[in-house]
Amino acid sequence: MLKGPTQAMHLVTGAGSPQRTDQRWALAGTDLGIAFTDETGETILAFGDTVACDGTPTDWRSNTLVRTTDRNYTDGLHIDQALTATGFRDEGKAVEFIPSLKIPGVEHTTIPTAGIAVGDVLFIDYMSVRSWGAPGEWVTNYAATVKSTDGGVTWQLVPESLRINSTGHADVLAALPELPAGYGMDNEQLQMSALVHGGDGWIYRMSTPSGRQEQAVLARIAPEDFPDESAFTYFDGTSWQDDPAVAVPVLDGKVSELSLTYNDHLGQWVAMYIDGNGMVLRTADELTGPWSEKRMLVNTGTIPDLYGGFVLPYNDDRHLYYVATTWSSYNVMLMRTDLGEQTTALDDQVEVVGTLDFSDPAEPTLVEEPGLPAVE
Repeated sequence: MLKGPTQAMHLVTGAGSPQRTDQRWALAGTDLGIAFTDETGETILAFGDTVACDGTPTDWRSNTLVRTTDRNYTDGLHIDQALTATGFRDEGKAVEFIPSLKIPGVEHTTIPTAGIAVGDVLFIDYMSVRSWGAPGEWVTNYAATVKSTDGGVTWQLVPESLRINSTGHADVLAALPELPAGYGMDNEQLQMSALVHGGDGWIYRMSTPSGRQEQAVLARIAPEDFPDESAFTYFDGTSWQDDPAVAVPVLDGKVSELSLTYNDHLGQWVAMYIDGNGMVLRTADELTGPWSEKRMLVNTGTIPDLYGGFVLPYNDDRHLYYVATTWSSYNVMLMRTDLGEQTTALDDQVEVVGTLDFSDPAEPTLVEEPGLPAVE
């Protein structure tokens, strides 16, 4: 139960969800829920590590997919189907769509980080996690993109999308099966991403290293070249360059599990992420920035184990709808933040009628000064 502009509406997954996803698709515990739309307007949500709690060999899946035609979240988020062994179905066990070795220290799991549709082709960016460390720390082998040309039923790795994180574990990379030659090495700053159509003819990607400790850099690519890593250019603060090493942070501080979208109510780009103190929101007129100061949506004092906030499509009013996860329930829930309450100080003009005289602190008096200019 939350007070203020942010509310937790209901669990989307697990035994506590209205649709009982644990019974319909063996989604008893999962996280994330990266959301994007396909060419028809359906929304696809990509979850991370998923368990069925049924003790079968396929209990643990590194990732799963669901889809929905729901565009009105005022009464909650309704999932229509999950990807099963026989395609998207109303019922049936959800299957893993990006394989993983499930060997700690080599490849523990493969986790989706972003998704986008380019025409009728679907793309999901993911990271190959070598090992989990202390809370908020993990090491990746590489990041890459898989694509689907049949509506999300089957997925194939795009070799040109590979970004190797070779720092300190070349021996482990050699142990991974059938790893294609990657574009460049030491791409540790490009391991987790958010993808958006910029509305100006480019696809933009904002990326961070693995974990929750680093800043975010910005790249762009023409849709016809996506996701060929060699075709990306990187923002160096003033212009776009071919070399990712020149990229400067566009979001400073600690940025993790980033979600990007354009919000019609605000008329601005919105970035939402975990910064170590909670889930924060920042806005900007352009993806290159400058970005506003952080606005706290939910702090760690209220929900200490909240993570993975991803904005849903079709946010067209003053409410921002998104999904988030807690470790304690290890399930995804629908969240809503009233942007009107969040932005009152920016939207309203304040009429200044005078100043307060505190010469007598017990009884301050108003000194009227008509004609003073209004302030934001």
